[in-house]
Amino acid sequence: MNDHVEMQNQGKMCQFLTLREDDTEYFKLSMKLSVNFDLKYIEILVSIKNKEKCTKRTKIFSPQDFSEALDYYDHLKEFFI
Repeated sequence: MNDHVEMQNQGKMCQFLTLREDDTEYFKLSMKLSVNFDLKYIEILVSIKNKEKCTKRTKIFSPQDFSEALDYYDHLKEFFI
């Protein structure tokens, strides 16, 4: 698992920290913390990737909604994993 990834997007430096991840043959579920130092914000990304259909769905949460993001992750895990 890659715990720390840096990406440059439109000249802005973003860092991603993997908080949780579940990977199966057909689905990959992840929860990441996105930190943008240039814009001075953080957000939580919960993503589910369907490997068979090559599709990905991501829902973004503000930091104060961490418990909601965790509930959403657990719901997806129960349904897909």
